[in-house]
Amino acid sequence: MEVNLTEVIRRFSTPMKVCGVETHDKYFLEGVIEGVPLELSVLPGLHRESFEKASSQLRDYFKSNIDHSELYPSVRFAIESWQFKKSLASQEPKWNQPVELNALLLSPSLKDLERARVMGRSCFKLKIARGESANDIIELLKHLSPSEKIRFDGNRLLTENALENLLEAITPYWSHIDYIEEPFAHFRDHLNWRHPVALAVDESLPLLLKHTGPCGLSRAVLKPALFGFDESVRIIDNLCKRGVVVTLSSSFEGPIGMAANFALASYQNSIQPNPAGLDTLSFFN
Repeated sequence: MEVNLTEVIRRFSTPMKVCGVETHDKYFLEGVIEGVPLELSVLPGLHRESFEKASSQLRDYFKSNIDHSELYPSVRFAIESWQFKKSLASQEPKWNQPVELNALLLSPSLKDLERARVMGRSCFKLKIARGESANDIIELLKHLSPSEKIRFDGNRLLTENALENLLEAITPYWSHIDYIEEPFAHFRDHLNWRHPVALAVDESLPLLLKHTGPCGLSRAVLKPALFGFDESVRIIDNLCKRGVVVTLSSSFEGPIGMAANFALASYQNSIQPNPAGLDTLSFFN
């Protein structure tokens, strides 16, 4: 098998800070193998493996067929997405339905809100707990129409009291809040949350998958590049059976990786329709 892969660098229009790591550029390994495109990418701060280690392992895989259990998550996602695209299953309707997107707002800016609306978005995601003004958040909420929803990302930076105080300040707008993503540093605090406004896990998703007892969590964010394509399908099936609504989210993949994410979001929507967090290609120059 001839494997020709090229390293591609894409620059963010605005530096992205993920888990405390600021990133200006993202590296990709891309190519076409047996007529099907393949893409590998690693997001610093999110993946434990480096791009260099993942790239080396991916090349070795096609030389020696390394067992899947030994692959880094980013490599597993790249290979399994490529294998899926080669398969006849990828042509089934459940993998090819239109996917509604939420829009990532980098700040509680009314200009950003209007830009997202122009793109047809009616669900928005806003990162909080990074010094945003409560007044600016309230002003944004005031401008939402009755049918529009917002998702807050707490970045694991809030205490329970801090979140309750914020929610008290925005009480009139609770109906607009779809969920608050991963506000606390500890998983147990999410399990103990009892409030009309729902929480979602993201970084703590592996712990939710292992948790067998009762809990109030009914939302989860799934980044397929951290699990692999095949495992993401199993996670969607598992959580849907447990009554947990899954939001598909990107790790700032390129066009090839995003195509795999959209297929998974289409599959998830065939079970539980839900806007996906895949509106990220626009953040590259």
